[in-house]
Amino acid sequence: MPAYVVFVCREIVDEEELNTYWQRVNGTLVGHPARVLIDHSRFLILEGLGPVEGVTVYEFPSRDAARSWYDSVAYREIRQHRKMAAKYLVILTEGGVTPVEQRMPHTRVTGSAAPPPGV
Repeated sequence: MPAYVVFVCREIVDEEELNTYWQRVNGTLVGHPARVLIDHSRFLILEGLGPVEGVTVYEFPSRDAARSWYDSVAYREIRQHRKMAAKYLVILTEGGVTPVEQRMPHTRVTGSAAPPPGV
């Protein structure tokens, strides 16, 4: 099952550091089976609150492949530039469509197939 690493840039605090990250990050993908699907293309927030400065999405063949890249020495070395440069939300998610009764199990009351009240 494919997996995706989604980067949502919430705020830039150091453009020079961010440029250093951007110049080096794609080099960390060498040797990893990844595709860049979105890299700071135009976007429009349809719902919810910003700020959002940019969005990047990488596709991997599996969750393990995504973690292998994210935890690699090459990415760890340049990840620090991103962390110093901006506030990001980074999400690893699997692709596919989960049946309704199996969605978001971490939000369910123990022993219940239904979501907790108010969800």
